[in-house]
Amino acid sequence: MWRGWLTVTGKSENAPSPVEVAYREWSDALLRFAWSITRDWSLASDAVSAAFLAFAKSVDSVESDAHKAWLYKVVFRQAVRLREERSQAVEVLVEDLASDFLRGDALPLNRMIEAENLERIGVCIQSLPEEQRQMIQLRIYEGMTFSQIAEQLAIPLGTALSRMRLAIEKIREALQ
Repeated sequence: MWRGWLTVTGKSENAPSPVEVAYREWSDALLRFAWSITRDWSLASDAVSAAFLAFAKSVDSVESDAHKAWLYKVVFRQAVRLREERSQAVEVLVEDLASDFLRGDALPLNRMIEAENLERIGVCIQSLPEEQRQMIQLRIYEGMTFSQIAEQLAIPLGTALSRMRLAIEKIREALQ
């Protein structure tokens, strides 16, 4: 994973670059340090990755005896920033849930179930024969009456009604 970063510093593959040396020596400790701030391994890993990326870009401007301190400082800032972003996202989610509940809107779980059902219905509609799919399109999505549909397609009204009934039956069967 880090091998690509090593070429950023322009060092040869034979001699380890300062980034490679720092990664080998301190990455595990930096990861644990970031976790102690975020309490989330994914966020901690992101903080360490961001720090090493910044280090690879500015390694020449950092004193060689300050590499470790510089990395800890950057990891600390990244971990705090990521923790705050996550915290803000959670606050927004809680506020949204509370306002939905107070307005009487469907709870998020209900919305997720509804979205999943709509996706399943969409798949069912795509699997219908062309005539039935066309009926669904014209009736539901375009809001046409059965008389208008029959006239537009130049078919009897009974045929339009039958196609729609068959389409609904197939969708109902597929959902059960």
